[in-house]
Amino acid sequence: MPLKKCTVDGKAGYQWGDAGKCYTGPGAKKQAIRQGVAIEGPKKFSQMAQIDQLITSEEDVKIVADAMHEAGHDIGSIVALAATLRSQAVYDGYRTTSMVMDREGYGHFHTFKKDDDHTSKARTNFGDIIITGHVHEIIDGVIQEAHGHTHEIRDIGPGEGWVYGD
Repeated sequence: MPLKKCTVDGKAGYQWGDAGKCYTGPGAKKQAIRQGVAIEGPKKFSQMAQIDQLITSEEDVKIVADAMHEAGHDIGSIVALAATLRSQAVYDGYRTTSMVMDREGYGHFHTFKKDDDHTSKARTNFGDIIITGHVHEIIDGVIQEAHGHTHEIRDIGPGEGWVYGD
């Protein structure tokens, strides 16, 4: 995952990638995200953010939008990227899976609740249910393979820190 926690002189911080500068103090995460947008560019950053679920709050979306604005990107690109990043929003009371990208570069994920024995149908990266989408069975807290792939459980937003089986 490109956005990483780091430590410098005993102070906790964030950095972009293994070799990026470790920012500490107030605004550290903001500086590391800005560095990521500058290094990767909006399109690649968006893909990485979806796969690794880097953006977990509205504040994070604002940081990315501000970084793109400061870098001179057009408003259409900023709005499109912000909408994509907001699509990672968790549905209150639901858990989410990791994002899986298909051959065309589109992503999907699934939602489910604590005692469910299967996930929702696949959801687009905008959060919309794919009517013809597939589901994954859940056995002993593990999402099973379906359609040649599987997902990890990746809670973001309100589900963060919630442990399956509690």
